[in-house]
Amino acid sequence: MLNGKTHWGSSKHPLAVKMCLVGDMCVGKTSLAHVFLQQPFQEYYRGTIGAVVMARTLDDPYVTCQVWDTAGMERYRALLPHYMRKAVCAILVYDISSYESFVSIRDYWADFVDCCGEEGLVKVLVGNKMDMDKLRAVRSEMAAEWAETRGMVFMETSAKFGINVDAMFTLAARKAEAVPRPPTSPETEGFSLDKPTPAPKSSRCCVSRAKK
Repeated sequence: MLNGKTHWGSSKHPLAVKMCLVGDMCVGKTSLAHVFLQQPFQEYYRGTIGAVVMARTLDDPYVTCQVWDTAGMERYRALLPHYMRKAVCAILVYDISSYESFVSIRDYWADFVDCCGEEGLVKVLVGNKMDMDKLRAVRSEMAAEWAETRGMVFMETSAKFGINVDAMFTLAARKAEAVPRPPTSPETEGFSLDKPTPAPKSSRCCVSRAKK
């Protein structure tokens, strides 16, 4: 059960689970994060610059989901390996009405998280915007079958109507909770272009390998 409150830390020390939302721009990553934090859905958001970190504590499982909403624009991808550090879960998001966004997951993002993610990384494939079913370009059966081949959990959501949003994050939290890894330290500050945090030296290799 969700407690319905947004937290930026807890004196009771719930397990901290770092989750990274990745995928192309305009697929609804920011919308999913905001709706999960029980903020009103907005039709339009400004593109994420770098990464924005938000958090919410769940009662069951008792974890704090540290949701890293990362930029989908290509010019910020050099920083992404840094944001993936210590992530326990990667949530790969595409738009069900955009076949290109799914191809991008298949041909780039899946390899990226495999390359840059920690050992035992939980991977969740999310087909967002299921409210646009009349414009569907990606069959759910096809996405589910592909996700299984890559060791991913699959779910479709609608941030606009709040469908499966809490369920998706809760499922991700349950699977991440089971990963045999020390809890991460709470990280609640995003990054800006003014003082970008440099990516580690190994990130170039990671990004270049994912692009192949």
